[in-house]
Amino acid sequence: MKIKDFFNTVTYRETGVKHLEKGKGCEDNVYKSFSNETGVKVIALSDGAGSYENAAIGSETASRVAAGLIAHKFNLLYDLDSETAASYILREVTIPLRILAEETGKDLISYSATLLCAAMHPDGRYFLFHVGDGAIVGYNIRRGCETVSLYEHEGPANQATFVTVENTDYYLKKGSGDYISFILMSDGPEDFLVNEIEVNPRVKMMVQLSYFVSEESMVEQLISLINLLKENGMGDDASFAVIIDTRAISDMFANLTPELRTTLFNLDSDICSKKMQRVQDVLNIISLYPNGVRLTQISCQLHVHKPKIAKKKIGFMLDMKLIECNNGKYYISK
Repeated sequence: MKIKDFFNTVTYRETGVKHLEKGKGCEDNVYKSFSNETGVKVIALSDGAGSYENAAIGSETASRVAAGLIAHKFNLLYDLDSETAASYILREVTIPLRILAEETGKDLISYSATLLCAAMHPDGRYFLFHVGDGAIVGYNIRRGCETVSLYEHEGPANQATFVTVENTDYYLKKGSGDYISFILMSDGPEDFLVNEIEVNPRVKMMVQLSYFVSEESMVEQLISLINLLKENGMGDDASFAVIIDTRAISDMFANLTPELRTTLFNLDSDICSKKMQRVQDVLNIISLYPNGVRLTQISCQLHVHKPKIAKKKIGFMLDMKLIECNNGKYYISK
């Protein structure tokens, strides 16, 4: 039986202006992983330490290994105490780096990189892990976007700890039901979008859009955001990773401003409460079937006697391109 994937992700990285001027490539890396056994999905982001020669390899390895490990060992890590779980992750991440260091004769420190991870389980549990700078932002349907993890610099702003540092500081958080989405970002955009008190409204909009537009369109949105940050002085590499629980799409639709609903769906801003409730009911139903749901199932859950009546009731949602029908199955449009 195929496990349902209730989580959508968007990942993007871009070389910073300062790196381009120096002829360097992007030292940020982003990864995602999915467990077919449990339905857990993970996003991971790593920023290589620019002052070290193998930073890009370090960040690629750290993000790839951590994403796979947490996806497939989620239940074990969730049940462990924080210190043991952190030690396990860091050990597994640094093993391939140590092997590389021995094979090349390089110091382990030359592969230094940060690490940010967010994992979501279908039962509502989540697992966060963070080493070094960058930020983790969570979206709570009642409170909106809020800073979950942010590195506190004790020294210069351009210095942070890394996965290669022995007994490194880390942030680890486990919970259930608090958040419907997480955004990871490297320290390039972090300086412009997040602080201890508030999150830039543009981040909230990125989360909202990720529920209703395709991954390709979301990448275009992130590129536009990065270009705006460049105009305001950002010169560092920039990377983002977003994960959303698609089952929260009904609540997210209800939380959109009337202006944004109109922009996205050409829907009247003064939509009546009955019509709004119907939209939410249908979105709730379809969101439980990532591989599509037939009209007979929709009509049953809407408590109408005939599929053709259900089709008539949801026709306006097809017109506004909020849902679509392919091969007899209904999906959330992207």
